[in-house]
Amino acid sequence: MEDNEIVELLFNHDDIGLVETKNKYENLLNGISFRIVRNKEDVSECVNDTYMKVWDTIPPYRPNCFKSFICKIVRQISIDKYRYNHRKSRNNDKNVYLSDLDYEVSDNRNIDDEIKEKLLVGVLNNFIEELDIENKILFIRKYFFFEDSKSLSKRYGISENNINVKMLRTRNKLKKYLESEGYVIEDYK
Repeated sequence: MEDNEIVELLFNHDDIGLVETKNKYENLLNGISFRIVRNKEDVSECVNDTYMKVWDTIPPYRPNCFKSFICKIVRQISIDKYRYNHRKSRNNDKNVYLSDLDYEVSDNRNIDDEIKEKLLVGVLNNFIEELDIENKILFIRKYFFFEDSKSLSKRYGISENNINVKMLRTRNKLKKYLESEGYVIEDYK
């Protein structure tokens, strides 16, 4: 079934839309989630939460690219699950870490934050569009789908070392590109 047909079913709150989504995208969603949380039970929970989020979001939202839409949802839910799991294990001693407080506060964003995020997304999309096809694919698979260099090496027949070098160069280009657009990039130490 085509994505626009699935979206139409979901827009009309037809349960078949969820069934078709699962049939078409379950393996993709499982793969994205597993590369983030690394736990089968958590993957199952994240993918099921993705289906619920899709159900609650459509309508009123009607995505133009359904595949990207659900990938973004499962990715964010999986990242949240990963953060939750790691925050919970760190907080057994009842300490509160500033990074955890920052994460919790960040959910109360204002319009300025949303505008800044949209501008940054636009800048990142422009950067990715300027990459050659090979680097574009590797960059998206590595940093959006969290695919590791070993699996990318097998998939595309490129050595892991070559992939790592390409991604290092791409990250350096991205840093320069963001700085040229007025963003301040701090090096991790």
